[in-house]
Amino acid sequence: MNIKNRTILITGASSDIGKECATQLASKGANLIITARSKHELNALSQQLTTRHNNIWVKFMT
Repeated sequence: MNIKNRTILITGASSDIGKECATQLASKGANLIITARSKHELNALSQQLTTRHNNIWVKFMT
């Protein structure tokens, strides 16, 4: 399944399985909308993923 340039919503993305899913999907070229309770963790993950994978975008909300 090709997910490049698709937009995927991930809940609980600040840690554990949600964070790993976000990392794996970003590496495959998916754009992400990530949510969790920790704004600080989401901001850090968003910056990390967009820096590592410059062909995607990541939006976050708490």
